Amino acid sequence: MYKRQALAHGITTLAEAYCDPNLLAEMQSLEQTGNLRVRTSLYLTHVDACGEVQGDWYKQHPPTQVWGEMLRIGGVKVFTDGGSCGAPAFSYEHPVFGYGDLWFTQPELNAILADIQDAGYQAAIHALGDRAVEQVLDAIEFTLDGNPNTPRHRIEHNAVVRDDMLARYAQVDPVALIFGAYPACSPFVTPPPPAYQGWEWRWPDLLVANPGGHFAWHSDRGAALFPLPPLMHLFSMVTPFEVEVDGVTVCDTPEWLDHKMLTVEQVLPMLTIEAAYALFRDQEVGSLRPGKLADLIILSGNPLAVEPSAIKDLEVTMTMVGGRLAYCASGHEASCPA
Repeated sequence: MYKRQALAHGITTLAEAYCDPNLLAEMQSLEQTGNLRVRTSLYLTHVDACGEVQGDWYKQHPPTQVWGEMLRIGGVKVFTDGGSCGAPAFSYEHPVFGYGDLWFTQPELNAILADIQDAGYQAAIHALGDRAVEQVLDAIEFTLDGNPNTPRHRIEHNAVVRDDMLARYAQVDPVALIFGAYPACSPFVTPPPPAYQGWEWRWPDLLVANPGGHFAWHSDRGAALFPLPPLMHLFSMVTPFEVEVDGVTVCDTPEWLDHKMLTVEQVLPMLTIEAAYALFRDQEVGSLRPGKLADLIILSGNPLAVEPSAIKDLEVTMTMVGGRLAYCASGHEASCPA
């Protein structure tokens, strides 16, 4: 059901970033029977949301990078702080969460990442609070040991970043995944103290401080607070408004978060080629080029041409995966190949 919804919303490629053995078996069965219609990369859980190490089971499933494959073993998932369980790890005292929860010491996280890299995997590392983000930057820098980030180790969320950390993204060169929509209609919690509000969701600051860096959008669909359609995330990222998960209700972004707004020109690469880069699929999908797979969509309007406030009203009229029709919106049959 979820995969059908994804196609209807123009998603041809996605990642399951919390994959246990049961989900792996289910996805392998779908792929083997030809029923997997959306390209999917799996990130096998080594450390769960509560900081519990799940063992080395992932090593039984080597990473894959077969051109055009529908199911890919993309890498390994590690949680370094709370959020899904416990609270994000802050360097200041939050009025609700205090200093939050950091699951590992620096040497422990260094060892975990080094083991993942030595086994040949990309790491996707959850880090919400600034203490966690800093710890992950340190761990990636330690593990790479002066070498380029060819494993494309990822930092998931990057939600809270201090001023002194901005330039480190250029130095360490992680693949940074950032949120699109903010749950304005159902806020997470009490806002941080005013002195620290500028540290949150500071997407323009990250882009300005790190030209040429790799920043990709993610929806964090596993959290029910976020909508699925990428167009709703695009709308959120370029306007001071959010669309509720019902797809209808529009809410104002909290005034203290207006600094997160980007331009459409900045966001579209995050939804396409940079997202493909984060999944090691940029040679296959993410842009329309000769020799790439024909994964593409048709929209009812051009997001670069309409007013940002009208982006939420755009529709996906057709989705194609590998040159084959995967979705055709009712009433738009004329634009869909037979």
